[in-house]
Amino acid sequence: MNVTIKDIAKIAGVSHMTVSRALNDTGSVKPETKAMIQKIAKDLNYTKNINGRNLALNRFFNIGLYITSMVEGNSPQFLNEVITCIYSSIKGRYSLIIGSIKDSPTFESLNHQNFDGMLIVSQSEEDDEFIESVRKKGIPMVIMNRKYKGITCVLSDDRSGAYKACEYMIQKGFRDLAFVEGSKENVASQLRRKGIDKALKQYKDLNLSSQFVVGNYSFKSGYDAGNQIAAFEKIPQAVFCYNDDMAVGLQKRFSELGLKEIKVMGFDGSVISEYTYPSLTTVKRPMRMITEKAIELLLQQIDDKSVKSDTFVYDQVIVERDSL
Repeated sequence: MNVTIKDIAKIAGVSHMTVSRALNDTGSVKPETKAMIQKIAKDLNYTKNINGRNLALNRFFNIGLYITSMVEGNSPQFLNEVITCIYSSIKGRYSLIIGSIKDSPTFESLNHQNFDGMLIVSQSEEDDEFIESVRKKGIPMVIMNRKYKGITCVLSDDRSGAYKACEYMIQKGFRDLAFVEGSKENVASQLRRKGIDKALKQYKDLNLSSQFVVGNYSFKSGYDAGNQIAAFEKIPQAVFCYNDDMAVGLQKRFSELGLKEIKVMGFDGSVISEYTYPSLTTVKRPMRMITEKAIELLLQQIDDKSVKSDTFVYDQVIVERDSL
């Protein structure tokens, strides 16, 4: 038979509220009374009813991290950095539940009994139905990676980052350029293309040539892009890839094809970019800062649901290495 707070209260000769305060370390209880109650609870092998406590507080101490897709559009390095950062921020206070929006056939599990709050790493407008379902159920949330009206968002300026990358190649003296894009429906891909188009238009008097190949952010799509670029009638001098994984795959294929003279640049600033050969010049997104800010804002919402929505945009910097 399970021991209850009322059982302990009867033995101790105090109210069940006093027992609750003593065991949960809340409120004012005399030290000697608190020590007596804790000893009785220990002797009786009392176990806290966490579910009952959570129901009373309307809290279940779970944070949801939902990503557009766990297999498409994200590098393992990106996911590892985001997950590690979130976990270190909530460790000991909340559990982290990770899911894929594309793999969620229904939204029935989206409620306060499962999540106190949600971080959504959104990469596509196809996520909007999911986001609206979370909003309608009143679950606090913060969106990472893209802007969304009326919801707090934290992201990097992908358009500006891609513009800087294209301008950097041009200022290095390269005129024959190629670009390995990400998935077309990906919001980040669309923004990066806008940044590139802006740079190409600004420097059009330099008689630039530009060619585009579509990848999907994976190592393999970068590797396969190498075959397409090698078949171009006009071989480019430098190639900018929309993420580091594709750039690494491209470097490998160029090496196999004997095209080591083609310079390669990536995007993200992932750990792997430093350890390729040659080390990869890249546009670094401050993902740790973005993630820390996102979880900070989410926890504020959980504690105070009246917090107004806002958008935080972080700039990016070029990390110069040996590949370009």
